[in-house]
Amino acid sequence: MLLAAGRQTPAAERAGVDDLTFGLNRRPFGSAKQLSDTVRREEALGFDYAWFPDSHLLRPDAFILAALTLQATERLRAGPLLANPITRHPVTLASAAATLGVIGPGRAAVGIGAGDTAVSTIGERQAKVGEVRATMQLVRRLLEGEAPDLGSRLPARRLGTRGKAEIWGAASGPRAAKAAGAAADVIVLRCGLHPANLNALADAAEAGAREAGRNPAALRFGAVVHTLLEDDADWAAAQARIVAAGFYELTAQSWQRPGFAWNGPPIQALAAQVYPDIVHAEDVPAAAALTAFVTPEVAGWFALAGDVAQVANGLRRVREGFPRLWHVIPQPLTWKRDFPDRVAAVMQKLRG
Repeated sequence: MLLAAGRQTPAAERAGVDDLTFGLNRRPFGSAKQLSDTVRREEALGFDYAWFPDSHLLRPDAFILAALTLQATERLRAGPLLANPITRHPVTLASAAATLGVIGPGRAAVGIGAGDTAVSTIGERQAKVGEVRATMQLVRRLLEGEAPDLGSRLPARRLGTRGKAEIWGAASGPRAAKAAGAAADVIVLRCGLHPANLNALADAAEAGAREAGRNPAALRFGAVVHTLLEDDADWAAAQARIVAAGFYELTAQSWQRPGFAWNGPPIQALAAQVYPDIVHAEDVPAAAALTAFVTPEVAGWFALAGDVAQVANGLRRVREGFPRLWHVIPQPLTWKRDFPDRVAAVMQKLRG
């Protein structure tokens, strides 16, 4: 049995993996009809959320796709994961989120983070933790019908669109987790799958909620789970190495907390050989060759790789070490047509 770092939940209080919710954040887009057909099928397969990366040079507009999804489905929740305050002003985020809430009452969600490829591909910096926290707090106040002072010479005004949306905050480190806990409904952890990482960030989020006068027990937690469902075991393992190295590029603490040693070249030298970054490398085979030094043991704590049964068992292991896990965002390195079906098979194995 894996022992979770941080807060311990008695075994009798632990829910099984059959209550996990799932949401995909990759899918093709060629037309509105193709998207509608795709998300209806995801809904039929049992997914709970449809997420859209908000990366303007690389992807279609996330809010527009989410709106089309809410129109096309009856149960599925949808929204951007993740928007950021560098490329979108907080008020525009609040307005777009409220609009989704009008289109799909009770089903709108907006994920907010520092910015990833959305900002790096246009030469901008990521938002600072304080900026992200202030953005989430402002979006929450506007969605709740407040009229905050925005520095205008005109009187403060409420948001004209009165729809509601869940606020999801991203966290890859304790400071970001603490900021998200102060304002978000759901905390999306992007730190790998080791309990030392997941529990450290969840504890920080709950501390942030307490400091903000919120109930930490009301927070829900999700995780980006790199899910490499492949028939070729060696290729799955190679992709897992890329993911593990990508997390080190994101934050070295994700390796240091569990006690993993980085035995590769300096991370800056490695990252300079791929575009736009290691985990999003456009040349996946080349990235796999560059990360050959990552051991299978380490890679297994950053990605779930293999067949349906192996991935299902991996999720059970993750939940065992992190009982607070509620939402899973399975993410492939390269999207394939059968990925939703394969993930649905994992869900069926867990829920059956």
